[in-house]
Amino acid sequence: MAAVTLTLFIPCIAQLQFIFKERGVKTTIAIASFVVLFAFSAGYILNQVLTIMEVSL
Repeated sequence: MAAVTLTLFIPCIAQLQFIFKERGVKTTIAIASFVVLFAFSAGYILNQVLTIMEVSL
């Protein structure tokens, strides 16, 4: 589950700096917020599904 969350999470600060330079503060905050929420939600849902299916890694 951690691998899924980390894969979907923003990989580095340089990417945030690039988005900030290209899009501005509001869009950078919106994108970063969405990505963080999506990554942790996907990791949580995957964890719940694997727990229900009784899969242990």
